[in-house]
Amino acid sequence: MRARAPVRLSLLVCVLGLAIASPVRSDDTVESFLDLSLQDLLSMEVTSVSRRQQQLKDAAAAVYVITREDIRRSGVTSIPEALRMAPGVQVARINANKWAVSARGFNSQWANKLLVLFDGRSIYGSPFSGVYWEMQDYVIDDIERIEVIRGPGATLWGSNAVNGIINIITRSAEQTLGGVATVTVGNERKTQTELRYGRVLGERAEGRVYFKFQNSDSFKSLDRDPAADDSWDSMQAGFRIDGRLGDNDDWTLQGDIFDLDANQYIALFNQPTPPYEVPQNDSYNAGGWNVLGRWHHRWNATDNSTLQIYFDHSQRDELILGTSHNTVDIDFQHAVALGERHQLIAGLGYRHVKDKFENSYTLSLNPDRLSQNLYSGFLQDEITLVAKRLFLTIGSKLEHNRFTGLEVQPSARLLWAVDEHHTLWTAVSRAVRIPARIENHMRLISDVVPLGPPPAPPLEIALNGNPRQDSEEVISYELGYRLHAHVNFSLDIATFYNDYDRLQSYRTGVPAVRVDFGNDLRAQAYGAEVSVDWRPLDWWRLQPNYTYMRVSSKIDTGITDVISESLREGSNPEHQFSVRSAMDFGPDWDFDVWVYHVGRLSDLGSITKLDVPAYTSLNLRLAWAPAPGVELSVSGHNLLERSNLEFVGESYLGQVEIDRSVIGQLRWEW
Repeated sequence: MRARAPVRLSLLVCVLGLAIASPVRSDDTVESFLDLSLQDLLSMEVTSVSRRQQQLKDAAAAVYVITREDIRRSGVTSIPEALRMAPGVQVARINANKWAVSARGFNSQWANKLLVLFDGRSIYGSPFSGVYWEMQDYVIDDIERIEVIRGPGATLWGSNAVNGIINIITRSAEQTLGGVATVTVGNERKTQTELRYGRVLGERAEGRVYFKFQNSDSFKSLDRDPAADDSWDSMQAGFRIDGRLGDNDDWTLQGDIFDLDANQYIALFNQPTPPYEVPQNDSYNAGGWNVLGRWHHRWNATDNSTLQIYFDHSQRDELILGTSHNTVDIDFQHAVALGERHQLIAGLGYRHVKDKFENSYTLSLNPDRLSQNLYSGFLQDEITLVAKRLFLTIGSKLEHNRFTGLEVQPSARLLWAVDEHHTLWTAVSRAVRIPARIENHMRLISDVVPLGPPPAPPLEIALNGNPRQDSEEVISYELGYRLHAHVNFSLDIATFYNDYDRLQSYRTGVPAVRVDFGNDLRAQAYGAEVSVDWRPLDWWRLQPNYTYMRVSSKIDTGITDVISESLREGSNPEHQFSVRSAMDFGPDWDFDVWVYHVGRLSDLGSITKLDVPAYTSLNLRLAWAPAPGVELSVSGHNLLERSNLEFVGESYLGQVEIDRSVIGQLRWEW
């Protein structure tokens, strides 16, 4: 399906570009994790809540920011593993190259209620409206921060921002002048190399290029012995240029290209001839590229406009299905202050998606290619009710899509700054998730039952798409409190109650030889998330957080569905706890401890119901800086057990335990 040579050649060109670039000394050194005060962190500007810069303490939403230093000192090598730091986010590794990630419930291999952005570009996969996390293997060192918003964000960001938003924001080219090389070796992530080089481009621009390669080993299978055959390797390269036109105009041009080879064991693979069920080892490929341009103009001190355009191509060739997608997205927004009390922001958007599928007997889509247009607009007003004390934010998003037509997604948020140390906020929001392609047009053969010897045709049990599938809906109620009583202590509490309607269901016929997608499931989810940042000593920082959540669901009267209720209720832990300890032993030594606990999961899998026991993970990192710009570190992950099960995929994948891992890393900056 894929033309692999152009991708490999393009990656090689980026490497050569790094090799021939003239040297420029970097001004960016690894800063101490403990030098930044908590007051500075609370004053950190975030953009995901209101699509404009505002201080974290002034955001009327459940926001958690994972900083660049958080990521570095955790020792993680992938974005999903970094997301474990955020309260309210459920992260479970399925095998060596797949993750399940969600916020506030409904986690799955195909989690579809969490909008994920990378520098403003949506990275969800169109077939199921989720994210292929193994296809997002960016250079960790270039990430400035990850803004994690729990709760609906559809008023500004649109459908699929139902339970939260993850916005991965990279550093500007101006912040990454000079070179960085990182080499990682370990027993599971066997090798990883990251190279990045940045330089000044004339008087009004800076640019960088990067390259990343990684090779990971297989984990342990519970279905077969011993290896899971899920090893994988990937290469990715890209560039970013940031420039200025005069004093009031900034622009950005950036792009990425990637190539991935991975293995997986398909436990449930059906065929129309004997022996009808044949487990298969599958070596699959994925690749793609994207380019994004952004222009920002400041009209005056309060008014500004932003225009963003990107093109994204991705393709994936698996035994069970081949896919190819092209996306063009245009987004414009304008912010204006009306007097002293109103801060308006409005925007228009257009997205065109063209897909193509290469069907198999097991999984097919009809039609096998389709073009979709999404039109959107939003308006939001932040109203100052009492100066510096009370703020009301109201707004709504209007979207028109091919499957369900016009969708309206309003919200209202109220923030009360009680005094300089205490903040209360509350919000009511409506958000929807529009149906994915598979829910409308899919046919999945889940079982093949022989009725007699050949040539008698077998009985096919199939899951079928529903062309009349409706949008899922949530009405969300949130209440939060922030305490920043001292420069060395802060507390953040967020509570929520979500009322879901028209959730995806599996309507079972009588006899049960046909299952259709429906909208027959209702659910309620409620919980609380607590995060603390405390510095008991100048050289010691503690960051504990805790998440409690319950989900209850019910199928509409008269509908036969034996899958949906238990699958939705049991896919998320009732309790999660995490504590990170960061210690600086002088200017040259860092020691980090991270312990997290994940509660029990139950009734996972759409065919065979399985439980995942609760587990606790211990992670350690020791780093030494022997010279300026040089850091040596060793990290251990999942140290309490040799291996453990974290999740079970819903459909065709086998059960895989996640192995204990140890990595050593050399980072050189010049």
